[in-house]
Amino acid sequence: MCVCLTIISHTSSLQHNRYGFKPTAGRITSKGLSVPRVRNSSGFEGIKSTGGPMGKCTSDLIEIMRIWLCDEMFDADPFVPRLPLNMPLRTKKLRVGFLKSDPFFEASEPCQRAVVEAANALKSRGHDVFEINTLPSMKENFLIYARLIGADAMTGIKDACESEA
Repeated sequence: MCVCLTIISHTSSLQHNRYGFKPTAGRITSKGLSVPRVRNSSGFEGIKSTGGPMGKCTSDLIEIMRIWLCDEMFDADPFVPRLPLNMPLRTKKLRVGFLKSDPFFEASEPCQRAVVEAANALKSRGHDVFEINTLPSMKENFLIYARLIGADAMTGIKDACESEA
């Protein structure tokens, strides 16, 4: 059973100690998976969906990825790149920018607080963390996204909504 990490993180009884990792689309095979959509379609061509592990700690995620990225998976799906998990130790100081919210899609207070807590945790570990206050127009980004998902005369969206009527 697959569950969205966003849903779990907003569920009060499950909100603590849940971690997720979203690999690059195509890094993990999608053979044998199904999605609750018409014809089992998985996202748009320009915005691909992907599955990933969830666990109680980051070491769970690393172990799951180590197990998944194996010869059996690579042999079963020739479209997945044959790249085993590479986990070099990171000793270099990170430079991380974060955005709490933006005026076009305002984030909820709990989400903003989570971002600030994560930023503070990175700072406490010696990393260079800064807030991003200027971005390209989110309105323009959203309009590009809307054009992208509607580029097929909305056929993909109409098909996805087919069983909703």
